[in-house]
Amino acid sequence: MHMLFLCKSARDIWYFSPLRLDSKTGEDLSFNHWCSSLLQINNRREWWDLFWSLLWGIWLKSNAWCFENKVLKIEDIITRAVYIVGEYEKANAKTPTDISIKQPPRHYWQATAMGCYMINSDAAIFRDSTAGLGGVVRDSVGDVVVATCKISGCLEVNVLEALAARHSISIALEAGFNKLILESDSLKLINYLKHSKFEHTSFGLIMRDILHLANFSTSIEYSHVGRLGNGVTHKLS
Repeated sequence: MHMLFLCKSARDIWYFSPLRLDSKTGEDLSFNHWCSSLLQINNRREWWDLFWSLLWGIWLKSNAWCFENKVLKIEDIITRAVYIVGEYEKANAKTPTDISIKQPPRHYWQATAMGCYMINSDAAIFRDSTAGLGGVVRDSVGDVVVATCKISGCLEVNVLEALAARHSISIALEAGFNKLILESDSLKLINYLKHSKFEHTSFGLIMRDILHLANFSTSIEYSHVGRLGNGVTHKLS
């Protein structure tokens, strides 16, 4: 129990993982009773897949320290566990991950209804291995009410597109706009959000963040637009 749950590094792994567990609550329990108590809280298979992967990661971290004098980083243990679960789910998926959209995308910006605000987000990768994330919020007549951009490390393209969308929605909500349409030229991003899809990958975890942020809006829709219809945000990013 000490090695797997109660020592400081193990507690940090459980707390900072997507499971957000406070392992100190099981301080007086045996391993079996601790797992039984967690089962009362959550019995979803995906949750337990990640639980066992994290447990295995903590075991390997301890072995690396005891027998090889190596210190494995906490974030690496969490990332590896999430990756393993994501790869397992992909390997066992019965249907393709991406859901196709039948109608062709628009290639122009389209005005919204009165009182609704359009968020356009995009990401751009530079030659120096950095990336720009951009977002533009416009009102029903097309006037820009918020523009935002930030620099990120160079990651996989879909992850960057997701980060740009998450940043843009967060800024729009902070500015007080809560009736929103998120528009992006990333087909995968929009498909996942429209169907509330979630997987244990870096991209999937950001999708979960965006869907969580959406709960703070009065209403939100997701729209796919062609690259030409997202030109302003692309140049900003």
